[in-house]
Amino acid sequence: MMGTIPCDPPIGNEDFWWGNCPNYLHDLNAMHEAEMMCLRSISTMESYRAVLKEILARTHAIELDFCACAANRAEALLKTIGKWVEY
Repeated sequence: MMGTIPCDPPIGNEDFWWGNCPNYLHDLNAMHEAEMMCLRSISTMESYRAVLKEILARTHAIELDFCACAANRAEALLKTIGKWVEY
C-alpha cells in the first residue's frame, strides 16, 4: 500500500485543495523524505535514532534501526519533533 492516499482539506480552509498525501505509515520512501526534511541537525537525528531503538525494542525485540518499518519510523519522528499524541 505505497504511494499516496486521498486527503481532505483542513477544516476552515475548504477552498484549498490538498489532493493526495504521502502514505507515511506504509511507504518507506515517503518516510525517508519526511526524515530528511525534519531531522536536519545531528542532535535531532541522534534523538530520533534513540526513540526509534526504544520503539523497535518494544515492538520487535530488536534494536537495528535500519530494520524499522514505515509505521515505526513515523511514530519515532513524531515523538522526536514533539507532535506525537497518545490516545
